[in-house]
Amino acid sequence: MLEWHKPNEEHAVQLVAHGSPFEMFITFRDALLTCPALVDEYNQVKLNAAHLSATEYRAAKSTFIERVLRETKKQ
Repeated sequence: MLEWHKPNEEHAVQLVAHGSPFEMFITFRDALLTCPALVDEYNQVKLNAAHLSATEYRAAKSTFIERVLRETKKQ
């Protein structure tokens, strides 16, 4: 869960415990690290969704992340 301690904070740190249900974020990170085009695409998704509500913004990012994870599984 992401918690903000001050209004308008812009940075967060995400930790993933080994063996946790959130290890897919490591897979996603690794996909981004190996493909600069994916980073560009992910940044564009975030820019395009910047005007949306927080829920809609997260949904747009989730759609992208899920696609990358599906494609990574196929490889």
